[in-house]
Order: sequence, then C-alpha cells, then structure tokens
Amino acid sequence: MASPCCRLRTCVLMLGFVLGFIDIALWILFYTYRIEFRSLMGYTFYKEEDLIGLSVVVCLDLVVNVLLISGANKDYSGQQRDLK
Repeated sequence: MASPCCRLRTCVLMLGFVLGFIDIALWILFYTYRIEFRSLMGYTFYKEEDLIGLSVVVCLDLVVNVLLISGANKDYSGQQRDLK
C-alpha cells in the first residue's frame, strides 16, 4: 500500500496537470468563439487586446503549475532521501 506522502504527491501532481489542461482548453474555446464571447459579455476591445490578456494569464498560470509540480517532486524526493 502506498504511503500517505505518495498519495498526497500524486494528488498535487494531478492537480497541476488538470489545471494546466483546463487553462489550455479554455484558451482554445475563447480563441475559437471570441466573437460570441464578446457579444455575450457585452464588451468591446480594440483589435485583440482580450486575447493577449488571456494569453498572458494562461502563460503565467502554466508557469505556476510547472513550479507546483516541480515543488511536489522535490519535496517527495527530499522526504525519501533520494534527491539527486
């Protein structure tokens, strides 16, 4: 049976990957249907400002997810005394 630390690490890793997948999926949906989103929300931007803003947010979130995954791996390796 897996230790509680291993199960927690697996949950944290899964959370990072799921959040990254959701971010990219939402960006693709917005990119595909941005005209509909603009009319539904009732806002106007010049050219592609909303797409650029969303792209920056998604990129920052992906960087944070990579750091979350790296931190979970390093913490687990440090606890198991096999950090290389």
